[in-house]
Amino acid sequence: MQKGNTMKIGWVGLGKCGLPIAERIAETCNLIAYDLIEKDTSIYTNNIENLLNTDITFVLVETPHINKTLDGSVPIDLQTVEDYDYTALNSVLLALSNYSYEGIVVISSTVSPSTTQKLATKYSDLKICYMPVMIHIGSVADDFVTAPIYFIGGPKQYSLEVEKCITQFVTGKIKHGTYEEVEMYKMYGNIWASIKIGFANTISEMIEYGNFNASSWNVMDALLGEKQNFNTTRYLTPGSGNGGPCHPRDGVVLSWLTDKLKMESQLLTNITQVRQDQALALAKFLVKYNLPIVILGKSFKQGVDLTVGSYSVLVGEYCIQLGANVHYDKSWPEDSVVLVAHPDVKLLKKYQPTKNSIIVDLWNMNIPKAKVWGNNLHEV
Repeated sequence: MQKGNTMKIGWVGLGKCGLPIAERIAETCNLIAYDLIEKDTSIYTNNIENLLNTDITFVLVETPHINKTLDGSVPIDLQTVEDYDYTALNSVLLALSNYSYEGIVVISSTVSPSTTQKLATKYSDLKICYMPVMIHIGSVADDFVTAPIYFIGGPKQYSLEVEKCITQFVTGKIKHGTYEEVEMYKMYGNIWASIKIGFANTISEMIEYGNFNASSWNVMDALLGEKQNFNTTRYLTPGSGNGGPCHPRDGVVLSWLTDKLKMESQLLTNITQVRQDQALALAKFLVKYNLPIVILGKSFKQGVDLTVGSYSVLVGEYCIQLGANVHYDKSWPEDSVVLVAHPDVKLLKKYQPTKNSIIVDLWNMNIPKAKVWGNNLHEV
């Protein structure tokens, strides 16, 4: 097959993921690949120096745990958890740095948030981006080239070159972000899958422990069929915690039932507790400014008057416990911390804060000079 891509691609790491992906890319692109272990493939070289004249080099080496019992195949003591082992990744980057590699290095190995920035600082002579490989074992190459989205992290001038390269062999949407955004995208994607599996299996566990006349398949079938609220992207936007007459109280009762049935898993209890823990985290942030706190949006959601189960009130209660002076839905004459708890920027016009008040925005509404909770971007 004629290889029309003029960009020269290097590849490091020909393991269970790297080999099939590299061979698929090599069908249409000029690619040469290196691994410590010799591989029976025409793209293989046993000398990393042969990659030095490439424009871009992808690095997909293992980042295992030093403690081999943390792979999930045996019970894990969560008191012994640790970060990944970056020995192999550091070895590759050090070699490229020592050889004064001038192309762009795309780290595709799994790393924890903030790792790529640390590596980019450590190997400051390298042009480093991060783009994870989002695949399933068994269909690695197909998954890689047909992925719906490719998220590239790093300086824009580098990530745009990566985009130019991968558009030669992929068709999915390409998105650019920071190192940390892309690292979190990779890891939270897998956690999201784990949450869904754990959620569905919790129904089975409750049915068995409670000897209920029910099928978890029928329950999930009904939930998946409800496409107005549950089986949609609704509730997947960062912002306020849940509230109202039903959500918190249903969590309370399912936590009670989990305890009553002596279920092994505590997912339902943990979800109920997480709501409170996150409210406490937000309260601690508001209180640290040592100013009166004004919460705009006391009701449990915008457009209603009910405060039953209100997340805003919960946050306010934690603030009071932490010694703060808390007010709801009013213009305060002194400088204060103003939490815009509902997604309505008009609240700031209705209850105007003083000029030097600190505005905290839960909903990323582009309020000038506001601190957006959960949006800590230093670069774009």
